[in-house]
Amino acid sequence: MKVTLSLIALMLPISAFSGWVDNSGKPIPDTPSMRSAGDFGAQLILTSSDQEFRKVWNASIGTPKLQTTNHIKLGQSIAGVIVFSGCAPSPANTCNVTADFSVQNPDGTTTLAGNGPVWLKAAPKRRIIMLGDASITLGFGKDDSPGTYKLIANVTDKVTQQTLMLALPFSVSK
Repeated sequence: MKVTLSLIALMLPISAFSGWVDNSGKPIPDTPSMRSAGDFGAQLILTSSDQEFRKVWNASIGTPKLQTTNHIKLGQSIAGVIVFSGCAPSPANTCNVTADFSVQNPDGTTTLAGNGPVWLKAAPKRRIIMLGDASITLGFGKDDSPGTYKLIANVTDKVTQQTLMLALPFSVSK
């Protein structure tokens, strides 16, 4: 399995609230891929192209129509991106959010897959969902094993020391 960590800085704000809520303002329960702790929330999303996902996110007004996936074939790649909201600002009004990525293989073993900054700049306005800078692309060659994998991202707000463990399964077939 080939792993590439890309750090690309593009952003587009979308409305959000304390934790995750639906369009009517009702709280959405945490899921393995979307968690919150107080105002800090993060979601792991899988897509076939990190670059295309960012392009659509950046060009959208309102809610973007984003392509996501949870299945690829050997010879293809899948990318994980993180959206977040509510990072705590430091005294200098900057956030320090990072992600540590790993992959759980079909045999149950876990492989470290890299880390990077999700947000190391001025704190976004309150109630805004941001596309994080850190992402990961996993490539699967013809010699890799088909099966169900799980991408794991431990997203940490370094100012508050809160860590949200996000996990999202995906399948790889021949």
